[in-house]
Amino acid sequence: MKVHVDCRNEDGSNSIFPRDIAVHEERRPCGGYYEYRYDSDEWIQQYETIQYIPLQRFLGQEVEQFLFEYAVLVPRTYHNDIAILIQGLRDFVWPHKGSGGPRCWISNGMVAAKKFSRDYNAEKRVKWGEYQFNESSPQEVCIRQQQQRAEAAQPELDLVRQKEVERRRLERAAEERKQQQIKRQEEAARDHRNAIITDYMYKLETSQVARADRKNDVEKERQRLEDYLSSYFGDVVQVQLFGSLTSGLGCMTSDADFTLHFEFHNAPSIVVLADALHIIGCQSVTSISHA
Repeated sequence: MKVHVDCRNEDGSNSIFPRDIAVHEERRPCGGYYEYRYDSDEWIQQYETIQYIPLQRFLGQEVEQFLFEYAVLVPRTYHNDIAILIQGLRDFVWPHKGSGGPRCWISNGMVAAKKFSRDYNAEKRVKWGEYQFNESSPQEVCIRQQQQRAEAAQPELDLVRQKEVERRRLERAAEERKQQQIKRQEEAARDHRNAIITDYMYKLETSQVARADRKNDVEKERQRLEDYLSSYFGDVVQVQLFGSLTSGLGCMTSDADFTLHFEFHNAPSIVVLADALHIIGCQSVTSISHA
């Protein structure tokens, strides 16, 4: 919430003295007020919302500057009312009595804070008019003073900004280094994983692919089977290898597939062929006549 106090000069122009004031809110218990809840059979403490304006304490020079701007910039028709209000706050509201100072009595008989009254500040307004005659308005001088204070504080603000920019730069550099380190770690983990997979596949290939000695053994077995069957049947029998071992896809555990070709004799039945294989020394022979 923002409360804007709008004061106008006697000539109707806006003064630069008003500013936005932040109003804070706080919920406080309302003394001994309670509400009875029939559904829960209990008393509920009542609260009220209190609004207050926290003000920063002025230093000595700031106090003098404030009082001078108050005397010059605040329309004098409001001075006595403000002085009466401040004295009332000192006497009945503020426990610390404000900034203190003497009191005075206004023409209407009410007591007021002297340094905020119209007559007390009239002399300041006169001095200001004499000092600034034909030069510039109070508003312009006050703006110039504020600009001078802002310029005086600018180097410190620039230093704060530079520190903030440097802090953000260091944070970005640290984040970039962190991301680069994470990327290097991920790449190293990926390379290590690929190396393990490559080594495994190589070992798997070398352990499974049929080597030359394996093919030589199969060829010897084919020739031996061809000679035995030709001798048994008294006919030229050709035993030919087919399947994975001939296509190059065979591994160390692949079986050897053979097919038989009889040149002159009529091909025997599968049962007769199984008996012949038993006789020549083959083991675990099974004939599947109805395949």
